[in-house]
Amino acid sequence: MKADAKCFIRFEKGIYEEIPYKELEKRRLKDEFYKVKKFIPIDGMLMEVTLDEYIAFYKEIERAKYYKIKSKDFEFISIDEVSKEMDIREKCVIIDENTNIDFEVERKI
Repeated sequence: MKADAKCFIRFEKGIYEEIPYKELEKRRLKDEFYKVKKFIPIDGMLMEVTLDEYIAFYKEIERAKYYKIKSKDFEFISIDEVSKEMDIREKCVIIDENTNIDFEVERKI
């Protein structure tokens, strides 16, 4: 993290103090209170969060890593890729070449 990166320290719900990362490091060295605080990175900044928010954030990061690894084992394609390669209706329609559609329509009429 850059020394001048912004860090947001939570004082109470919805109220934060903005300090540079260098200042956060100084506070962590001097005060045990700052050592236990949890932060998540957001657009090159750090924001203090609760333990539950911290766990949820990194759980989602780990889940994304897991899916990325697993996607190498399987060939996943997205709907966007399918629609670009071929008309989706062509994939969903099964043509029965043994049935004479014209005859069947006339018979039902």
